[in-house]
Amino acid sequence: MKISNGKKLATLYKKDLAATKFETLLIMGFILVGNLFLYYKAKTSWPIEVSLVFSVLILGFVPLSTFFRAFSFIRSEWKENTVYFMMSLPTTGNVIFLSKLLALLTQFFLLGAIALIFTGTFVFMHSQFQHIWVAIKDISTTPEIVWEMGKVGILLLLGFGLAIIIAFLSAVIGKLFKKFSGLITFVAFIAINYGTSTIIAKLLELVNTPRFNPYVQKGMMIDGANVTWQLTPGVGLSGVDFSIISILLIGASVLLFLATTAIYDRKVEL
Repeated sequence: MKISNGKKLATLYKKDLAATKFETLLIMGFILVGNLFLYYKAKTSWPIEVSLVFSVLILGFVPLSTFFRAFSFIRSEWKENTVYFMMSLPTTGNVIFLSKLLALLTQFFLLGAIALIFTGTFVFMHSQFQHIWVAIKDISTTPEIVWEMGKVGILLLLGFGLAIIIAFLSAVIGKLFKKFSGLITFVAFIAINYGTSTIIAKLLELVNTPRFNPYVQKGMMIDGANVTWQLTPGVGLSGVDFSIISILLIGASVLLFLATTAIYDRKVEL
């Protein structure tokens, strides 16, 4: 009986998720202990700004750790010789790398949500935030603010997913060479990242014109300073077309993902 790609994906996803279990629990413990300590210090002796800064650093550690895990996911296959088993399976690189991507994103969502809750708590504890929030609500409704923040979050997630895929592609390219694999991986990542960013930026320049992207400006006063906020009707996000950016990021991710799996399936030598 032929096993469907869905079942293969589910099996490999569980395997890759289990491979990150210890690391996930370790980082989760670091987030919880670190932020609880910062909360205690904020309530007893430290200025809230100090705890907030350190909490943001802990939050930033989450995507950083997940990003480096993307490289180790590939290296560990060769180091532990599981690449022989993986490439002998009746499946394709598409399923193999999709399971790895989903496992990494699961880890990122779980750890990121925990860290974000703590960081958000410190932000709401800051008196200055309350002043800024009131000023923003004077020029926009709560749904508008949530939608704008949601779009920023979506773009950050798409960008992070693209970074993971570039890490996959770079690591696979590095494994094409028996010598200087690590150096080649690093150079490939820089080159691919630069090339992808440049192409996306050039495409945005073509579409980000008054003809295709009209915007309106809203202003508000914060501590005596005039702050201008650009909003695109129906799209928003500071005069940049949210839909176009999303399409470009998704398109780049799909193309680089297919390139990764093609090299893995046909070019990598055991």
